[in-house]
Amino acid sequence: MTIEDLNQRIKDLESLVCRLIEGKVELRNIDLQPYASCAQADFKDGSMPQPEPPALRFYYSPDQNEQLKCYGSLEGGKFGAEQPALYLRGESGAHVTIQSNHHVSIHAAQYFTLNAKTINFEATQLNMDGEISARIRYTDPFVWRSGQPPLKMINQDAGFPVITQIKGEFSGTESQVKTYIDANDGYWYLFGTSKKKLEIHAIVVGRV
Repeated sequence: MTIEDLNQRIKDLESLVCRLIEGKVELRNIDLQPYASCAQADFKDGSMPQPEPPALRFYYSPDQNEQLKCYGSLEGGKFGAEQPALYLRGESGAHVTIQSNHHVSIHAAQYFTLNAKTINFEATQLNMDGEISARIRYTDPFVWRSGQPPLKMINQDAGFPVITQIKGEFSGTESQVKTYIDANDGYWYLFGTSKKKLEIHAIVVGRV
């Protein structure tokens, strides 16, 4: 690539950014560092060296007297395991939002991955086509012993209990072991009754 080609690419990029933003954009609002580093290189044969992966960064400051802050970037190249990728990054604590008054579609031919500590779905209706699979998780054992009040375990929306062990003796038809949901708080409880010593173990399976 010659210097003339590089200058033309920069002009084309400036024009594209202006059209995307639909307004006038100052050059200081665009980071052309990958191209600038190439332009400053030593060209012995008149050709351009291989540039770094291009990146378009967005700067903004509400006060013209303050230093501009980078809020995000759009980068293309090979990252990680040398796979071609297009990255949209939020920087300086900025949120990344995709918004539409009508419809938003995301299509992936093979995999679609969400990696987050917490994922919230805010919708009046959630439609899923296909199977949903997840790794089964369970809690450490909850243990109830004779003489104790009902043992509070977990909310009914988070999972369900499974009795895993019973120790002791039953005495007559009045002895019982049970798990139940308290209608007042929506939690599962573990409880038993027996005239002799009784110990019940249970785990909770679900989103725990």
